[in-house]
Amino acid sequence: MCNNLSQYNQKKIKQWEDGVEVNIESQLNKFLLYREDTPVAEEGFVRVNFDPVLIKLLREVKYLLQQDVVVPEKATLLYKKVNIYRT
Repeated sequence: MCNNLSQYNQKKIKQWEDGVEVNIESQLNKFLLYREDTPVAEEGFVRVNFDPVLIKLLREVKYLLQQDVVVPEKATLLYKKVNIYRT
């Protein structure tokens, strides 16, 4: 039973690692600010374009590191800048 759980955990972590590379690259290449679409007569508000995927990724890296799980280098580099992203 323990062996099955261990294999399952390793499989899930591997799947997560495969998605990390794609998510980081695609999300960090987006513009940080964007103007909301509004009618022509009005100017739209400027919003921050910090994707919820990155927020989720940062949270996941935090907890995986607390459990001493090895995470991909790009995710670790992203997490080192967590305070910058929060501000």
